[in-house]
Amino acid sequence: MYIYIINSIALLSLHLLFHKYRNFKFENFIWIFVIFLLSIFIGFRNEIGGDWIIYQKFYHTVSNLSFVEIMNSSPVYVYINKIAYYTGTQFVGVNFICALIFMLSLAIFLNNTKNKWLALAISFPIIILILGMGYARQGLAFSFSLFLIKALEDKRLFKSIIYIILSILSHKSALFISSFLLFLFLWYHKKYFYLLISILIPICFASLFWNYYKHLIYFYAGSGQHMFSYGSLPRSLLILFVGIFFIIYKAKFKNMNEYQIFIYTAFSYMIIFLFPFSITTSVVVDRLLFYLYPLKLVFISFADLKDKTLKLIAFIFTSSYFFYFIIWIFFGKNSLSWVPYKFVGF
Repeated sequence: MYIYIINSIALLSLHLLFHKYRNFKFENFIWIFVIFLLSIFIGFRNEIGGDWIIYQKFYHTVSNLSFVEIMNSSPVYVYINKIAYYTGTQFVGVNFICALIFMLSLAIFLNNTKNKWLALAISFPIIILILGMGYARQGLAFSFSLFLIKALEDKRLFKSIIYIILSILSHKSALFISSFLLFLFLWYHKKYFYLLISILIPICFASLFWNYYKHLIYFYAGSGQHMFSYGSLPRSLLILFVGIFFIIYKAKFKNMNEYQIFIYTAFSYMIIFLFPFSITTSVVVDRLLFYLYPLKLVFISFADLKDKTLKLIAFIFTSSYFFYFIIWIFFGKNSLSWVPYKFVGF
């Protein structure tokens, strides 16, 4: 477990180093190097992650799946498995490809922001450890949703549609964030005709995978609900505070444009809306809130740390996530699936 603590401390140290001593060429080199190291850390893990056994068994059945079975599963993840299978890189190849996509999305999303090292550090306890190393399919969907956010900011609609499709075909719960982001984009830019057309996208996907969504509703939110996520409430509480403080202090984020303020304000209100359900339908809300975690990344990465209020809030958030991580890694119900960390071949 100490390797996780060392990683967190290293990322925080790099934030302090480059915050004090600005050297952009050297910093960019270290940034690329660290992103690659974290890709190896995630991708070359062995028997680490809550769903490891399930994903490993899936890899050994992927060559026998029919087209219908592939579409009813997670097609993007299936074809990553197929690439690894036919190239002979085996299950480690699956994890490494997923890790590269995951870390690339984080790197691009945070790049060119003032506090990217601190944002990367605050992403380590939950986004990287739990999402990237635990929920491979949703980790992929999360990655494509980050690409989607950037594409919409740049008004790249064609790329946005591609990322919407890739995210939903990675994990069908991404229908939530994809539809939400597209709706917000068209609403902000007053594209009301296209807004009406865009409503067809979630309807089409919901119809196409209706049996899957019906299964999810029944077992995770309906009368068949039988699981409770013990980590959901503290994680929901942490992101709730981020949402509340963003609404209060959004005027202080001078480096964000009006569209970004609009988007992340909507994220904040959605988090506040979903939070009460983290008690009654913990698993569903926990998975949906993962897609709203970009809010905490932009809060930290765009915060003006020369502002004493924002600096204090950033310190509180960073300390809170680190404290959560320590409690989870030592006492978490499912954290044993992450410790001790094992590297492939060792």
